[in-house]
Amino acid sequence: MQRIRQWKSSMRPFMEALRALRLLVYPTRTRKLYELGVLGDSFLDSDPALFIKRKHYLSRYFSVERRIGNVLVHYSYVKSHFDDAYLRRVYGEDGLVLWEDRLGDVRVRLRLETSGENRCEGDASVVLDINGRDTADMAYSFVDATSFGLQPGTTMFVTRSQIRPGSRDALGLFRHCYAHTSPQYFCLAAITGIALANDMSSIAAIRGKAQICYQPQFDASFRKSYCDFWEQFGARAADHQAYLLDVPLSLPPLASLPPKRRARAAKRRQYWTAITEGAESTIKAHRVQSATSAASNVYACALQGLAMALPDLVGLLQV
Repeated sequence: MQRIRQWKSSMRPFMEALRALRLLVYPTRTRKLYELGVLGDSFLDSDPALFIKRKHYLSRYFSVERRIGNVLVHYSYVKSHFDDAYLRRVYGEDGLVLWEDRLGDVRVRLRLETSGENRCEGDASVVLDINGRDTADMAYSFVDATSFGLQPGTTMFVTRSQIRPGSRDALGLFRHCYAHTSPQYFCLAAITGIALANDMSSIAAIRGKAQICYQPQFDASFRKSYCDFWEQFGARAADHQAYLLDVPLSLPPLASLPPKRRARAAKRRQYWTAITEGAESTIKAHRVQSATSAASNVYACALQGLAMALPDLVGLLQV
Protein backbone atom coordinates (compact mmCIF):
# COMPACT_ATOMS: atom_id res chain seq x y z
CA MET A 1 0.00 0.00 0.00
CA GLN A 2 2.82 2.37 0.87
CA ARG A 3 4.49 1.66 -2.47
CA ILE A 4 1.25 2.36 -4.33
CA ARG A 5 0.90 5.73 -2.59
CA GLN A 6 4.51 6.59 -3.40
CA TRP A 7 3.98 5.63 -7.05
CA LYS A 8 0.83 7.75 -7.30
CA SER A 9 2.66 10.67 -5.72
CA SER A 10 5.54 10.40 -8.18
CA MET A 11 3.12 10.23 -11.13
CA ARG A 12 1.07 13.28 -10.07
CA PRO A 13 3.21 15.92 -11.88
CA PHE A 14 3.13 13.86 -15.06
CA MET A 15 -0.65 13.44 -14.91
CA GLU A 16 -1.16 17.14 -14.21
CA ALA A 17 0.98 18.05 -17.23
CA LEU A 18 -1.09 15.74 -19.43
CA ARG A 19 -4.33 17.23 -18.16
CA ALA A 20 -3.07 20.76 -18.85
CA LEU A 21 -2.64 19.83 -22.52
CA ARG A 22 -6.43 19.62 -22.78
CA LEU A 23 -6.46 23.41 -22.99
CA LEU A 24 -5.14 23.05 -26.54
CA VAL A 25 -8.49 21.59 -27.57
CA TYR A 26 -10.18 24.91 -26.65
CA PRO A 27 -7.93 27.63 -28.17
CA THR A 28 -10.56 30.40 -28.16
CA ARG A 29 -11.43 29.94 -24.50
CA THR A 30 -7.79 29.53 -23.55
CA ARG A 31 -7.01 32.87 -25.24
CA LYS A 32 -9.81 34.51 -23.22
CA LEU A 33 -8.28 33.09 -20.02
CA TYR A 34 -4.97 34.73 -20.95
CA GLU A 35 -6.73 38.01 -21.67
CA LEU A 36 -8.38 37.89 -18.23
CA GLY A 37 -5.03 37.28 -16.55
CA VAL A 38 -6.06 33.86 -15.26
CA LEU A 39 -3.28 32.21 -17.26
CA GLY A 40 0.13 33.56 -18.27
CA ASP A 41 1.11 36.57 -16.15
CA SER A 42 -1.57 35.67 -13.62
CA PHE A 43 -2.82 37.80 -10.74
CA LEU A 44 -3.55 34.60 -8.81
CA ASP A 45 -1.30 33.59 -5.93
CA SER A 46 -0.79 29.95 -6.95
CA ASP A 47 -0.74 27.75 -10.04
CA PRO A 48 -3.36 29.37 -12.31
CA ALA A 49 -4.01 26.15 -14.23
CA LEU A 50 -5.14 24.09 -11.22
CA PHE A 51 -8.68 23.96 -12.58
CA ILE A 52 -7.51 21.83 -15.49
CA LYS A 53 -4.55 20.03 -13.90
CA ARG A 54 -6.42 18.47 -11.00
CA LYS A 55 -8.71 15.49 -11.39
CA HIS A 56 -11.83 17.55 -10.57
CA TYR A 57 -12.88 21.18 -10.38
CA LEU A 58 -15.88 22.45 -8.34
CA SER A 59 -17.88 19.27 -8.97
CA ARG A 60 -16.90 15.68 -9.63
CA TYR A 61 -19.40 15.75 -12.50
CA PHE A 62 -18.12 18.76 -14.45
CA SER A 63 -16.74 17.98 -17.89
CA VAL A 64 -13.52 19.62 -19.12
CA GLU A 65 -15.54 21.99 -21.26
CA ARG A 66 -17.75 22.91 -18.30
CA ARG A 67 -14.68 23.52 -16.12
CA ILE A 68 -13.13 25.95 -18.60
CA GLY A 69 -16.47 27.66 -19.16
CA ASN A 70 -17.03 28.24 -15.47
CA VAL A 71 -13.50 29.53 -14.86
CA LEU A 72 -14.24 32.09 -17.58
CA VAL A 73 -17.59 32.93 -15.97
CA HIS A 74 -16.04 33.43 -12.52
CA TYR A 75 -13.18 35.70 -13.49
CA SER A 76 -15.12 37.58 -16.17
CA TYR A 77 -17.79 38.32 -13.57
CA VAL A 78 -15.29 39.34 -10.89
CA LYS A 79 -13.36 41.67 -13.18
CA SER A 80 -16.45 43.32 -14.66
CA HIS A 81 -18.44 43.77 -11.45
CA PHE A 82 -15.89 44.75 -8.78
CA ASP A 83 -13.43 47.61 -8.39
CA ASP A 84 -9.64 47.50 -8.23
CA ALA A 85 -9.65 47.69 -4.42
CA TYR A 86 -11.72 44.48 -4.28
CA LEU A 87 -9.36 42.67 -6.65
CA ARG A 88 -6.34 43.89 -4.71
CA ARG A 89 -7.68 42.88 -1.31
CA VAL A 90 -9.18 39.53 -2.30
CA TYR A 91 -6.52 38.36 -4.75
CA GLY A 92 -3.38 40.15 -3.69
CA GLU A 93 -3.47 41.05 -0.01
CA ASP A 94 -4.82 39.58 3.22
CA GLY A 95 -8.48 39.45 2.25
CA LEU A 96 -11.51 41.71 2.46
CA VAL A 97 -13.08 41.88 5.94
CA LEU A 98 -16.84 41.28 5.71
CA TRP A 99 -17.73 41.34 9.41
CA GLU A 100 -15.92 41.65 12.73
CA ASP A 101 -16.90 41.19 16.38
CA ARG A 102 -15.07 41.54 19.67
CA LEU A 103 -16.12 39.82 22.89
CA GLY A 104 -13.65 40.54 25.67
CA ASP A 105 -10.22 39.53 24.43
CA VAL A 106 -11.64 37.40 21.58
CA ARG A 107 -11.72 38.91 18.09
CA VAL A 108 -13.79 37.13 15.44
CA ARG A 109 -13.59 38.08 11.78
CA LEU A 110 -15.04 36.87 8.51
CA ARG A 111 -13.00 37.77 5.47
CA LEU A 112 -13.19 37.04 1.75
CA GLU A 113 -10.04 35.86 0.00
CA THR A 114 -8.79 33.75 -2.89
CA SER A 115 -8.78 30.02 -2.14
CA GLY A 116 -5.15 29.57 -3.25
CA GLU A 117 -4.13 25.94 -3.54
CA ASN A 118 -7.72 24.90 -2.76
CA ARG A 119 -9.21 26.78 -5.73
CA CYS A 120 -10.50 23.55 -7.27
CA GLU A 121 -13.01 23.49 -4.40
CA GLY A 122 -14.14 27.06 -5.11
CA ASP A 123 -12.21 30.08 -6.37
CA ALA A 124 -13.12 32.36 -3.45
CA SER A 125 -13.40 31.54 0.26
CA VAL A 126 -15.14 33.14 3.22
CA VAL A 127 -12.75 32.44 6.11
CA LEU A 128 -13.62 32.65 9.80
CA ASP A 129 -10.63 33.59 11.93
CA ILE A 130 -10.52 33.77 15.71
CA ASN A 131 -7.77 35.89 17.20
CA GLY A 132 -5.99 35.68 13.85
CA ARG A 133 -6.24 31.89 13.53
CA ASP A 134 -8.13 30.58 10.49
CA THR A 135 -10.73 28.21 11.91
CA ALA A 136 -13.29 27.45 9.19
CA ASP A 137 -14.10 28.37 5.63
CA MET A 138 -16.76 28.06 2.98
CA ALA A 139 -15.82 28.37 -0.71
CA TYR A 140 -17.75 29.32 -3.82
CA SER A 141 -17.38 30.30 -7.47
CA PHE A 142 -19.54 32.31 -9.81
CA VAL A 143 -20.76 29.85 -12.46
CA ASP A 144 -23.15 29.53 -15.37
CA ALA A 145 -26.56 28.46 -14.02
CA THR A 146 -26.99 26.16 -17.01
CA SER A 147 -24.44 23.90 -15.26
CA PHE A 148 -27.43 22.69 -13.22
CA GLY A 149 -30.05 22.71 -15.98
CA LEU A 150 -31.31 26.17 -14.98
CA GLN A 151 -32.01 29.20 -17.13
CA PRO A 152 -28.89 31.00 -18.45
CA GLY A 153 -27.34 33.46 -16.04
CA THR A 154 -24.67 33.75 -13.37
CA THR A 155 -25.13 32.21 -9.95
CA MET A 156 -22.98 31.38 -6.94
CA PHE A 157 -22.03 27.74 -6.45
CA VAL A 158 -21.03 26.92 -2.84
CA THR A 159 -18.60 24.01 -3.12
CA ARG A 160 -16.72 23.55 0.16
CA SER A 161 -17.52 23.77 3.87
CA GLN A 162 -14.67 22.92 6.19
CA ILE A 163 -13.37 23.21 9.73
CA ARG A 164 -9.62 23.75 9.53
CA PRO A 165 -7.44 20.99 11.04
CA GLY A 166 -5.86 21.85 14.37
CA SER A 167 -8.58 24.38 15.30
CA ARG A 168 -9.70 22.81 18.55
CA ASP A 169 -8.67 25.70 20.81
CA ALA A 170 -10.12 28.33 18.47
CA LEU A 171 -13.37 26.37 18.23
CA GLY A 172 -13.55 26.32 22.02
CA LEU A 173 -13.33 30.12 22.07
CA PHE A 174 -15.98 30.37 19.36
CA ARG A 175 -18.43 28.15 21.22
CA HIS A 176 -17.80 30.05 24.44
CA CYS A 177 -18.69 33.32 22.69
CA TYR A 178 -21.55 32.05 20.52
CA ALA A 179 -23.56 29.29 22.13
CA HIS A 180 -25.72 26.86 20.13
CA THR A 181 -24.20 27.61 16.72
CA SER A 182 -21.12 26.70 14.70
CA PRO A 183 -18.69 28.43 12.31
CA GLN A 184 -20.36 27.02 9.19
CA TYR A 185 -23.51 29.02 9.91
CA PHE A 186 -21.49 32.22 10.17
CA CYS A 187 -19.76 31.49 6.85
CA LEU A 188 -23.07 30.76 5.13
CA ALA A 189 -24.57 33.98 6.51
CA ALA A 190 -21.68 35.91 4.92
CA ILE A 191 -22.13 34.13 1.59
CA THR A 192 -25.82 35.04 1.72
CA GLY A 193 -24.79 38.68 2.06
CA ILE A 194 -22.48 38.37 -0.95
CA ALA A 195 -25.33 36.89 -3.00
CA LEU A 196 -27.68 39.70 -1.99
CA ALA A 197 -25.06 42.30 -2.93
CA ASN A 198 -24.99 40.69 -6.37
CA ASP A 199 -28.79 40.83 -6.72
CA MET A 200 -29.22 37.06 -6.57
CA SER A 201 -32.44 35.50 -5.27
CA SER A 202 -30.98 32.00 -4.98
CA ILE A 203 -27.63 30.18 -4.95
CA ALA A 204 -26.49 26.64 -5.74
CA ALA A 205 -24.95 24.42 -3.04
CA ILE A 206 -23.08 21.21 -3.74
CA ARG A 207 -24.33 17.74 -2.87
CA GLY A 208 -22.03 15.56 -0.77
CA LYS A 209 -21.39 13.02 -3.53
CA ALA A 210 -20.46 15.77 -6.00
CA GLN A 211 -17.87 17.36 -3.72
CA ILE A 212 -14.47 16.82 -5.34
CA CYS A 213 -12.93 15.21 -2.23
CA TYR A 214 -15.81 12.74 -1.80
CA GLN A 215 -14.91 9.14 -0.98
CA PRO A 216 -17.54 6.40 -0.61
CA GLN A 217 -16.21 5.21 2.75
CA PHE A 218 -16.97 8.68 4.17
CA ASP A 219 -20.42 8.99 2.61
CA ALA A 220 -22.21 9.64 5.93
CA SER A 221 -19.81 12.44 6.81
CA PHE A 222 -20.19 14.16 3.44
CA ARG A 223 -23.97 13.86 3.62
CA LYS A 224 -24.02 15.47 7.07
CA SER A 225 -21.61 18.27 6.13
CA TYR A 226 -23.36 19.17 2.90
CA CYS A 227 -26.80 17.68 2.11
CA ASP A 228 -28.15 17.71 5.66
CA PHE A 229 -26.71 21.16 6.32
CA TRP A 230 -28.35 22.75 3.25
CA GLU A 231 -31.67 21.05 3.96
CA GLN A 232 -31.99 23.00 7.22
CA PHE A 233 -32.58 26.05 5.04
CA GLY A 234 -35.23 24.61 2.75
CA ALA A 235 -32.85 23.42 0.03
CA ARG A 236 -34.52 21.99 -3.05
CA ALA A 237 -32.96 19.78 -5.68
CA ALA A 238 -31.46 21.43 -8.76
CA ASP A 239 -29.90 18.34 -10.33
CA HIS A 240 -27.73 15.34 -9.36
CA GLN A 241 -24.90 17.59 -8.13
CA ALA A 242 -26.49 20.62 -6.47
CA TYR A 243 -29.30 22.07 -4.37
CA LEU A 244 -30.85 25.51 -4.63
CA LEU A 245 -31.05 27.77 -1.59
CA ASP A 246 -33.28 30.84 -1.52
CA VAL A 247 -31.65 34.15 -0.66
CA PRO A 248 -32.29 35.37 2.01
CA LEU A 249 -32.17 31.94 3.63
CA SER A 250 -35.47 30.23 4.36
CA LEU A 251 -35.90 29.77 8.11
CA PRO A 252 -38.88 28.39 10.05
CA PRO A 253 -40.85 31.03 12.02
CA LEU A 254 -39.70 31.36 15.62
CA ALA A 255 -43.26 30.69 16.75
CA SER A 256 -43.07 27.21 15.19
CA LEU A 257 -40.17 26.24 17.46
CA PRO A 258 -40.61 24.75 20.95
CA PRO A 259 -40.77 27.57 23.54
CA LYS A 260 -37.51 26.48 25.19
CA ARG A 261 -35.62 26.88 21.90
CA ARG A 262 -37.04 30.19 20.73
CA ALA A 263 -34.79 32.51 22.75
CA ARG A 264 -31.53 30.88 21.67
CA ALA A 265 -32.77 30.59 18.07
CA ALA A 266 -33.58 34.32 18.09
CA LYS A 267 -30.10 35.08 19.41
CA ARG A 268 -28.46 32.97 16.68
CA ARG A 269 -30.50 34.69 14.01
CA GLN A 270 -29.46 38.10 15.30
CA TYR A 271 -25.83 37.19 14.67
CA TRP A 272 -26.59 35.69 11.26
CA THR A 273 -28.54 38.80 10.23
CA ALA A 274 -25.73 41.12 11.35
CA ILE A 275 -23.21 39.06 9.37
CA THR A 276 -25.39 39.00 6.24
CA GLU A 277 -25.98 42.75 6.39
CA GLY A 278 -22.29 43.45 7.02
CA ALA A 279 -21.19 41.30 4.09
CA GLU A 280 -23.82 42.75 1.78
CA SER A 281 -22.82 46.31 2.63
CA THR A 282 -19.10 45.61 2.20
CA ILE A 283 -19.50 43.92 -1.18
CA LYS A 284 -21.88 46.59 -2.48
CA ALA A 285 -19.26 49.22 -1.70
CA HIS A 286 -16.92 47.50 -4.18
CA ARG A 287 -19.44 46.83 -6.94
CA VAL A 288 -19.11 48.71 -10.21
CA GLN A 289 -21.70 49.21 -12.93
CA SER A 290 -21.18 47.08 -16.00
CA ALA A 291 -21.23 48.78 -19.39
CA THR A 292 -24.54 47.07 -20.17
CA SER A 293 -26.16 48.31 -16.97
CA ALA A 294 -24.85 51.82 -17.54
CA ALA A 295 -26.21 51.84 -21.10
CA SER A 296 -29.58 50.57 -19.85
CA ASN A 297 -29.72 53.36 -17.27
CA VAL A 298 -28.93 56.00 -19.90
CA TYR A 299 -31.65 54.57 -22.13
CA ALA A 300 -34.15 54.55 -19.26
CA CYS A 301 -33.30 58.15 -18.34
CA ALA A 302 -33.71 59.22 -21.95
CA LEU A 303 -37.16 57.60 -22.13
CA GLN A 304 -38.16 59.22 -18.85
CA GLY A 305 -37.02 62.64 -20.09
CA LEU A 306 -38.93 62.18 -23.33
CA ALA A 307 -42.08 61.21 -21.43
CA MET A 308 -41.81 64.33 -19.26
CA ALA A 309 -41.23 66.58 -22.26
CA LEU A 310 -44.02 65.10 -24.40
CA PRO A 311 -46.89 67.20 -22.96
CA ASP A 312 -44.92 70.39 -23.68
CA LEU A 313 -44.19 69.24 -27.25
CA VAL A 314 -47.89 68.54 -27.80
CA GLY A 315 -48.74 71.97 -26.44
CA LEU A 316 -46.32 73.67 -28.82
CA LEU A 317 -47.80 71.83 -31.78
CA GLN A 318 -51.28 73.07 -30.85
CA VAL A 319 -50.26 76.73 -30.72
